Amino acid sequence: MNSKVIYTVLLSLLILCPVSGLRGQTDVGMSARPLSEAAGSVSSPQIDLQHSLSGSKAVLTGTPMKFAIKTNLLYGGLALAPNLGLEAGLGRRSTLALGAGYNGWNLNGSAEDNRKLAHWLVQGEYRHWFCERFNGHFIGGHLLYTKYNISEHEMPLMFGKGSKEYRYDGWMAGVGFSYGYGLMLNRKWNIEFTIGVGYGYMRYDRYDCPHCGESAGVGRQRNYFGPTSAGITLVYLIK
Repeated sequence: MNSKVIYTVLLSLLILCPVSGLRGQTDVGMSARPLSEAAGSVSSPQIDLQHSLSGSKAVLTGTPMKFAIKTNLLYGGLALAPNLGLEAGLGRRSTLALGAGYNGWNLNGSAEDNRKLAHWLVQGEYRHWFCERFNGHFIGGHLLYTKYNISEHEMPLMFGKGSKEYRYDGWMAGVGFSYGYGLMLNRKWNIEFTIGVGYGYMRYDRYDCPHCGESAGVGRQRNYFGPTSAGITLVYLIK
């Protein structure tokens, strides 16, 4: 195998598994071996690379972080829902994530103002990472359950057109698939980008918008197809 082929393979690995902040254990102080020497020890558990693009030296070694605590900034900001998530490593390239969020603003409402997006949500997701856990690209499958009390919000995907004219009190259970990318910032911090789509089964009662409005349809059912997760998430990594 000539040096050009080796370089191409290593460059591909760098694109899929970013060196910067890898595992939160990038060692800048250790000297890197030449590419020719690294190529001769590909089967070794430790692979050293000369990071020629930045002029710095990096050593890919150690084990990935085991746990993470996270909060979804995008969901929290758009839905005004404080949220917290935990993620644990199952294998070198697999994790299990659990998260929950809650919006209790204007839960009871009033005759003057009954606009609300009150809900609580729980979600669990299994993830497969293409490089290593908490770093790089991943795909996942998730389950979710939410109870909601929503009024005066136009949400055509969930309730159809004209939904802002009513209040909806009910629940949804769903399943979906996601794709995401974890960007290592340093040894302890990560930013995660995620998008997911799937199916949800909904049951709800519909009411006129005024506070304590009369029923406009009890026990309604609806099948939902669309986004089931989205996030720009701040992650704190734990060894």
